[in-house]
Amino acid sequence: MHSGYLITESFDFKTITKDMVRCGCLVSLPFRLRLGELYRQNFQFRGGDFEIVLKNKFRVPEGMEILQVIKAAKNFETLYTEAIIVVRNLNIKREALERLREWTPEKSDLPPGAADAPYYKAMGALNHFISAYSLATKDILGPRLFNIPDFFNNLKYTLAIYCHPNEEITNNDYNEAFDFPRREINCKQVNFGELQDFTIEKARESISEYLKKQEDFVHYELAFEAKTKMLAMDYIGALLLAVAALEGAHAAFVQYELGYRLPAEIKASPEDFIKELGMSLCNQFTPFILLNEEERPDKELIMKAGQGLKYRNEIMHSLRNKKGQYRIITRTNSEISEAYSAILSVYDCYIRALEKRLKKEHFN
Repeated sequence: MHSGYLITESFDFKTITKDMVRCGCLVSLPFRLRLGELYRQNFQFRGGDFEIVLKNKFRVPEGMEILQVIKAAKNFETLYTEAIIVVRNLNIKREALERLREWTPEKSDLPPGAADAPYYKAMGALNHFISAYSLATKDILGPRLFNIPDFFNNLKYTLAIYCHPNEEITNNDYNEAFDFPRREINCKQVNFGELQDFTIEKARESISEYLKKQEDFVHYELAFEAKTKMLAMDYIGALLLAVAALEGAHAAFVQYELGYRLPAEIKASPEDFIKELGMSLCNQFTPFILLNEEERPDKELIMKAGQGLKYRNEIMHSLRNKKGQYRIITRTNSEISEAYSAILSVYDCYIRALEKRLKKEHFN
């Protein structure tokens, strides 16, 4: 694995402290994030501080047809985005800092390593951003989440960054970092949706909103993963994740709504409501008990979502029919797809209702 480093102009290794050290992982994404030539965003994820820096080397003019774009780019890889995921708050031992304080360029080409590269933190943060990007922009045809083999197959090098805590690396420095020598990456061809860039400030504001929402609620990422599964024609995987997203959104809504309505002396909790009824009954009762009429999915949609919950139970409990066949294998892809769509439509009802209440609470 190749390594490099960035040092700000005024940096002095003799006074280094652990909050002056960051680590970046440069990953070649096998798809394009439509956020201009260079895009940067700071965010928090699971208690850590991160920055993502995106580079699109091929500019896609507005209105240019996709076939013209591909012809001009000459190959798909040219259109792909590269990302540097910067991890702050590294776990650095005192001995490592002492070695860095004694380092000079005359001693070696690279400063001694201060900490192990935080690969898994970087992968988690990257997935967190991709999910927020796709939810915010509705761009789901290209982006996908990384698993561990994918991440390491597309990892080009690690980057040690030395700067003062409140100082930022310049765009020019990051542009140079994207051009560091690197190993060859074999990327498979993927399907593109649209290629033109979004309006950056509007996209940034919406992505920031969803980054925060994903920190508070897990159902957003579950819904995104369900959609990517369906695009890959993994019907069962898509249905299972869609049901997980629905259950998460429903639980978050019920906890908020009953937490607001129940008097303090009532011992029963919102969790008891969900646990005692179960999701199949909650699907039938909650819309009529807790959702306002304009928020409520229609009866047909509720019934179709109930069918999706039934399919989920067939999978999770290995249910068989009278012939001894697993029931789920008798379901067609069309039936599962219809149930999946209904599940996510009901999920959207709970999301809208919860977000409306949270927004109202914020402004009161």
